[in-house]
Amino acid sequence: MQIMADVHTHTVFSHGKGTIEQNVIAAMEKGLKVIGIADHGPGHPAYGVRRPKVPAMRREVDRLNRLYHREIRVVLGIEANLISHGGKLDVPESILPAFDFVLCGFHRGALPYGVRDAGRLWLRNAFHPDEDTVQENTEAYLNALEQYRIAALCHLGEYIPVDMTRIAPAAQAKGTLIEINNRHAKPDVPQLKEALSAGAQFILSSDAHEVDAVGGFERAMALCREAGVPDGRIVNAAGFAGRRPAWLE
Repeated sequence: MQIMADVHTHTVFSHGKGTIEQNVIAAMEKGLKVIGIADHGPGHPAYGVRRPKVPAMRREVDRLNRLYHREIRVVLGIEANLISHGGKLDVPESILPAFDFVLCGFHRGALPYGVRDAGRLWLRNAFHPDEDTVQENTEAYLNALEQYRIAALCHLGEYIPVDMTRIAPAAQAKGTLIEINNRHAKPDVPQLKEALSAGAQFILSSDAHEVDAVGGFERAMALCREAGVPDGRIVNAAGFAGRRPAWLE
């Protein structure tokens, strides 16, 4: 499997160790054609990107595109945090235009939208979540898909369990990809098989927090092999059979 893009990498603007340019250079050295910067959303107090920094990130990405346009394309995204059962993300409307794409994931450290959400998405999942909790988690993602234009759902099942049989067809209907995350090795094989059966399309991501991890897909590829996910269903694989999203071209 040949992968041509890595769109989920982190930098010093949030929880990463390298600069945007260091990630770009690492991607070129790996032979990638597209590199995406997707730092954590601002709702995470410990390592979310700070809103005043977003224009500087945009300018840097634009500068690097001018500098390296013959070798690679650089796209700016954000890994937004799911912060409510109603599907709210932690990215204000005012800064959304700065990004080429939006990823959506759940992280325990992000601040909930309200007190009730703290109970429904955080406390209920902290102590052996039951099937009702799984369905509430699933509804939160489904609500987010209805409210936002989401490029991909990140590392599903890593922090809160979900029902992939409901999420995958809804994502496919919205043109949202299921990310196969190398860092977290998620979704797991049974969920990938469920998503495959539902007609989902996938994207492999390194979720690199260190420069050396940019373009690393070994664990994600192993999951694909075990679950039987073909190259033709992976949008950043050279053998993808469909039309790639504009932000990935």
